[in-house]
Amino acid sequence: MTRLSTTLRGLATAFAAVLAVTAVPATAQARPEPRAPEDFVALRAV
Repeated sequence: MTRLSTTLRGLATAFAAVLAVTAVPATAQARPEPRAPEDFVALRAV
């Protein structure tokens, strides 16, 4: 391989690694919105 293609391949690998590391904690911290009790009346519905 040429030096340019080796450099581009390394940059693409590094970018994919950084993207994977930053995406995992964001999805792990995502929590579903808590459900309201059955007797709760939404103010928008009144």
